[in-house]
Amino acid sequence: MTTATKSLTVRVSGELHQETVRIATSRGESLNSFVEHAIARAVREQADQEFYDAFTLLAEDAAESDVEFAIDAQTEAMNRA
Repeated sequence: MTTATKSLTVRVSGELHQETVRIATSRGESLNSFVEHAIARAVREQADQEFYDAFTLLAEDAAESDVEFAIDAQTEAMNRA
């Protein structure tokens, strides 16, 4: 599945821009690629946190938890990594 590329304008301080360019260059990446990877990482971390929070709620109500669902969800979480 191919998705269309979208543009995003971001305003940052001169210092942050300079440091971001330095890091991207040291990694052999373009600034665009570096920022795209940083955003993707933040999105993954948020999804992982939401997944963790859901498990926390499940554990708090262990008496009414669906064990099979929990095992399936743990398997899914491990396969994501």
